[in-house]
Amino acid sequence: MYLKKINFWFLSSLLVSIFVAIPIVTVFTSFFEDTSKFLSNIKRYLFFEYILNSLILLICVLVLTFLIGTTTAYLVSFYKFPFSDFFKWALILSFAVPPYIYAYSLTAFFENYGTFILY
Repeated sequence: MYLKKINFWFLSSLLVSIFVAIPIVTVFTSFFEDTSKFLSNIKRYLFFEYILNSLILLICVLVLTFLIGTTTAYLVSFYKFPFSDFFKWALILSFAVPPYIYAYSLTAFFENYGTFILY
């Protein structure tokens, strides 16, 4: 009598639930492992290299942004050249891009077929 209840839907839901549960169980069991060796290896070999790379990247981006930004702002503000009015607006519009992307992603998130559906 029990074998009659095992059908396609039962087996498929069992397989899907096992497939979903394996990563969750793996993460949960990893909480109880000893991680002191991993942290010491990261500190010993990689930590200072990562910090140095991040600082080099930070300084390069700061210098290039400062040079390009101040140079273009100075040229557009004090000199009249072809398409200078276009560049005035183009330099200002770069500040509008991050809020636009944020609003676009929120719209996609909350629309009818988005990730978050309100009833």
